[in-house]
Amino acid sequence: MLRPSLAGQVTGFTDIAQRGLRFINRQKGSGTRLVTDQFLADQHVQPREIAGYQIEECTHLGVATRIAANAADVGVGIEAAAQQLGLAFLPLVPEDYFLLVAQSSLELAPLQTLIEVLREPAFRRRVAQLAGYDTAAAGEIVRLEDALPWRNDER
Repeated sequence: MLRPSLAGQVTGFTDIAQRGLRFINRQKGSGTRLVTDQFLADQHVQPREIAGYQIEECTHLGVATRIAANAADVGVGIEAAAQQLGLAFLPLVPEDYFLLVAQSSLELAPLQTLIEVLREPAFRRRVAQLAGYDTAAAGEIVRLEDALPWRNDER
């Protein structure tokens, strides 16, 4: 996500480094931080080349708030947070969310209720109002090995 005035002017971390744009990062260990660090490595950009790389926020909305307050120019986060604060958004990578549950728990009533809610059209319509979310597979039961195929390689 980025300041609206930068829309169309930033295509990657190389641009951020070369232009000296102020970056706001996510905290170490977050999925967003892992994606950020992978993009930096892929684009051959060192963290020290990114102004503000060491400054961290713990939420997507925190990143968006810093940008909206002009304390940073760019950061990595979800489209819904960018949209909420009127920021421009450049999609980097799709991200899937899973709820990991032991197979033996699938028949428990509370879990069955949750699955039913995830499958309800009203729930899906509500989530669809948030930018960047796709509920097509919400409530679908998927084996871990199918969701994360590389897990088969670890055995």
